[in-house]
Amino acid sequence: AQTPRESLVQLFNNPAYVNAAWEQTIAGKLLPKGKWKISAWAFDAKVGKAYKLDRNHLISKN
Repeated sequence: AQTPRESLVQLFNNPAYVNAAWEQTIAGKLLPKGKWKISAWAFDAKVGKAYKLDRNHLISKN
């Protein structure tokens, strides 16, 4: 889902960045038991390149 980001609009002085952020919820019941490291990537469709985002999220499910 897109998330409005006024801070990006102000940072880049460009209203085109207002919907440049997104978020996604993953239902815990869909993950198998164990420890998981979730990472996310951004894709630049103009140049055809993927970029790994800096942060990982650690999840434990018993």
